[in-house]
Amino acid sequence: MVTAARRAQPGAMTTFGLHLTSYPGPDAGGSIAAYTRDVAAAAEDSGVFSTLWLTDHVQNPNPTALEAPVPESHLVLAAVAASTQQIELGLLAASVVYRNPALLGKMITTLDVLSGGRAILGIGAGHPRTQAEAESYGFPFPPVRARMEMLDHALEIIRPMIGAGPAGAAPPNWPRPLRPGGIPVLVAGSGEQRLLRIAAKHADMINLSLPSGDSLARIPHKLDVLRQHCVTVGRDPAQITVTYKATMAVAESRAKALSAWDQWAPLFGLREPAAEAGAFVGEPAEIAGMVMPFLDAGVDHVIVELAGGTRPESIALAAKALAPLMPATGRPRSRQ
Repeated sequence: MVTAARRAQPGAMTTFGLHLTSYPGPDAGGSIAAYTRDVAAAAEDSGVFSTLWLTDHVQNPNPTALEAPVPESHLVLAAVAASTQQIELGLLAASVVYRNPALLGKMITTLDVLSGGRAILGIGAGHPRTQAEAESYGFPFPPVRARMEMLDHALEIIRPMIGAGPAGAAPPNWPRPLRPGGIPVLVAGSGEQRLLRIAAKHADMINLSLPSGDSLARIPHKLDVLRQHCVTVGRDPAQITVTYKATMAVAESRAKALSAWDQWAPLFGLREPAAEAGAFVGEPAEIAGMVMPFLDAGVDHVIVELAGGTRPESIALAAKALAPLMPATGRPRSRQ
């Protein structure tokens, strides 16, 4: 499970998550229900992945694939909760423009109850590339400054709804969350002036990422900015888990890994895979050496999207690649 404690030494508290971003279409001959059940089971059984994350889209953001299936992610996670026992569940990340904050608080609490206390609220201000899909569903997509204000306001409402104590003046929320300490909040994004300040106020976790341009070289600076904001708002930065979204193409041969990467590369705007940019491509024995510098830079929880497709066999191979970076116990450690 994800832990908010800082590592005493590189890798000592490292955990890993899996990011599922696409589903098989009707022509693939599979069902979304069976596919997500198999993916979640493989991730949970791997002994390496402690979290499963879905995207928050209402349609495929790729304009050339608008008919690709995009189910509502909270409902998918509710189905996954019924077939798993340990893996933590969340979105990377819920767009603040899509839902009334109190309703989102109710939804994530329901997921926590259905999963036996395994929900994480991942939330962000909405990526610019989602503007067209939001507007296609009738959701206004205001400029980034207004979306940041929406995010801050939403978390002011949601935090007491999903916390450990009484909801107080917040909208009534019964049943209460099952997770001890309340449902953790992940704030996605790395904008230095507004986003990281909002994270310092509200977040248990932050998410830096390859899609946001958070390269290895930029992570120490981003964490310094977060620490400065924590001082301003009176938070201990050690209370905030640092997560990083990367992509991984791993295969038994480097040639096969590169072939998988070539299919995924246009989504990330990278012609060539670059480990320092968060694109880990190679054989299993090569991957740990690519990931370790991110842990040394301050990342606690690495979330990977598997280039080339997410299947039980690719999950097993990714787990094999990441296993050398696990704590000595061989299992992810529990949130304290």
